[in-house]
Amino acid sequence: MKDKKLFYITNTRIPTDLAHGIQIMNVCSAMANEGMEVVLLVPKRVTNLYTEPFLYYGLKPNFTIKKVGLVDFLPLEKYLGRIAFWLQLLNFYLACFFYLLFQSGKYIIYTREIIGVLLSVFGRKVVYECHNIPASKQAIFLRLAQKADKLVVINENLKKYFIQNFLPSQSILVAHDGVDLEKFTTNLSQKQARQTLGLPMDKKIILYTGHLYKWKGVQILATAMSSLKDHLCYFVGGDKTEINKLNFNGEFDKENIIIVEQQPHDLIPTWLKAADVLVLPNSSQEEISRLYTSPLKMFEYMASQRPLVAAYLPSLVNVLNKENCVFFEADNAKSLSDSILRVINDNALANHISQQSIKDVRSYSWTSRARKIVQFIQN
Repeated sequence: MKDKKLFYITNTRIPTDLAHGIQIMNVCSAMANEGMEVVLLVPKRVTNLYTEPFLYYGLKPNFTIKKVGLVDFLPLEKYLGRIAFWLQLLNFYLACFFYLLFQSGKYIIYTREIIGVLLSVFGRKVVYECHNIPASKQAIFLRLAQKADKLVVINENLKKYFIQNFLPSQSILVAHDGVDLEKFTTNLSQKQARQTLGLPMDKKIILYTGHLYKWKGVQILATAMSSLKDHLCYFVGGDKTEINKLNFNGEFDKENIIIVEQQPHDLIPTWLKAADVLVLPNSSQEEISRLYTSPLKMFEYMASQRPLVAAYLPSLVNVLNKENCVFFEADNAKSLSDSILRVINDNALANHISQQSIKDVRSYSWTSRARKIVQFIQN
């Protein structure tokens, strides 16, 4: 008899304005649609997002969310430093231990944190979903990874890493992140999208969505806009803290750059439809960007039927190719501006990569991802 009950355990505040919250909730929902009885265990955390989680993410309540833990240490981070994170993590997993102690019957433990594999003490199957490799203490990390029954990794480079470190290939599944195709593949026209958002009709719009972290390459895109003065670039995302950290006296101090504070996720499909070019400018300077990421925005861009310009990086070429996007040399502002102009000035090229993107992204729906994972972890 196959295990049908699954405890998805993650030290993540839900709801959260970070992209991994979207991923977690959609994965749980999709696995529930595949017949799993899913219980999402998350910490009791202080939050300024008071919307009910299923409403916040636009999902049906087809799984259970259970918040566990005693103390939220993270508000004390300015006093305790990094210790606050470790106290909070240990508190959460200790609470999960006692919660599972009273659970009977067969079930699968599915965790996003490597420490979660220690819950194998309950004698249940443990699946670890890996999104990155730590910069230090890799020997401990690998020893813990070996305790997992199965590993789910978000791109091929992560699988190579584990195989090179003597984990068996058959215990590792590559499952890239995904997208809600129904939400992002809409019939909204560019004109309608711009009218909805109050954007100018007479300008070419280059668009980036998401947080404004340096490793995501936002500075390179801002610098590239110096060569694209007749066009507008919108950065949609980031909270006030991120925006305040940007160098407004340098790359971002331009009349053709507009920064829009983080928008509700339900509005992102409209923003994408309003654009002429979508940009994925990831930097090669950090391993997570160069090797291990599988950006949600990549799949959202592909589903929007708008042309995509992306950095040529090992992490992205697992999904992207010269048929569904135009590449540029990572961290090279001139290469980026040239690629953007190439798309803007060549309608046939823009249409071709847009149409190929929508064909290719159909393999990366949350439903497809969940089906692969459920089949894998039940065998």
